[in-house]
Amino acid sequence: INIVSYKDKKAIDTTWYNPIKNKLRIKAPKDKFSSFKIDPEFYTLDFNRYNNFVKTRGLFKKYNKITVGIKPAIMDYYNAKTTIVPLIFYNKMSKFQVLGVITNMKIPLKNFTYYIMPIYSFGYKNFQGSAYMNYKKIGFDGFPTINYCFYIDRYAYKSLTDNFVASPFRKMKFQIGFELHNPQGSDRFAKNLKLSLYIIKKNVFYYSSDIPATANFASVINLKYTLVKKSKFRPFSLKLNADLFGDTYKLWAEAKYKINYTSLKNGLEIRLFTGSNTSLTGSFAPSDFKYDHFYWSRYSQGAVNPGSFIAHQFVDQYGGLTYYYPQKDYFFVNAINLKTSIPKVPIIKLYYNFASGADFVNGIGLKVLDFKPALYETGIMFDIIPNIFAVYLPLYGSKTLMDYNNAINSKWYSHFRFTFKLENFQQLLKSF
Repeated sequence: INIVSYKDKKAIDTTWYNPIKNKLRIKAPKDKFSSFKIDPEFYTLDFNRYNNFVKTRGLFKKYNKITVGIKPAIMDYYNAKTTIVPLIFYNKMSKFQVLGVITNMKIPLKNFTYYIMPIYSFGYKNFQGSAYMNYKKIGFDGFPTINYCFYIDRYAYKSLTDNFVASPFRKMKFQIGFELHNPQGSDRFAKNLKLSLYIIKKNVFYYSSDIPATANFASVINLKYTLVKKSKFRPFSLKLNADLFGDTYKLWAEAKYKINYTSLKNGLEIRLFTGSNTSLTGSFAPSDFKYDHFYWSRYSQGAVNPGSFIAHQFVDQYGGLTYYYPQKDYFFVNAINLKTSIPKVPIIKLYYNFASGADFVNGIGLKVLDFKPALYETGIMFDIIPNIFAVYLPLYGSKTLMDYNNAINSKWYSHFRFTFKLENFQQLLKSF
């Protein structure tokens, strides 16, 4: 490695050192040098370049300067920059909102990152918002990289008596994640294990009245394992998830695989799902018991308000059916979800979903597993912003599904659903 010494921002000396195993202590007179940089010309590989600068005097010695601006910092390793982004937002409950995103996020990400998002609601005339902090400890010699995360949210909510409550609910989330490595560094798969604790105010935790609470807060423990193939050619992923809360649970496993056609963008996407205490359909806002997803109108449903566009939002998870169907958790759920792009036709995809469930019913002296008739559907998907915004339009399916949806609204186009995964923007940042 090479260390360059500076005097009043002018390089005056460069010293090369042989590779070191643990630590190297260097003594340098403060009156002769004003700052030092390790490998400023990027000659060597480095897992963390954010600790490659130090000043000999001053209050913030690890930063060349501290700035505030509206543009994110890209490939800036020596300066501390806080980015402030003002925005105007709207949802059905809080009406128009003015918010600001205050963050130190850079590309590539630092070891310690945060964002603070204060929001003023004109509907409730109060402050809401959220905050996130993450510290990443880089692993080496086969030890995993560890991420320590803390989230806190404060938003308006709807009470059990159907009144909108101006006093916001609160949710806290503590998470520790392990990025698992192959000691030889030849692993073709990225593996991640996350353990999370959710603490949610009990009067908005609709899932069960039996949730144990401390000071009116309910707790959920989540364990998730993710394996992703490090390739854009025939990508594969596997997710295993367990939610434990009170005397109940949600368990599910999901595998995704893509068979490419003529390019990396075109192909057949295959998803296999199995779960317990999950639904046959995708989930909508009332079943988002961990408040993990953003909804334009969290307490409206397209099956009840088919004329409202924002009420048709859902998350394409669990069994994945897009047709409306009574939201119920089954003891056992299996599903196959297929999507295919159309060569030379952007955005538009065709999809087919097949889902089956089984639940316990009272038999003669004991409970027996009762398998429900399998359901299927097919339709068109408009993949407008991949993994963020998509519109699903089911066109044909099982008689049970079609009868149920025609009873809600006989117009076929009113059965559409759409996804808006605002939470994936943060995951996009973390991918750099």
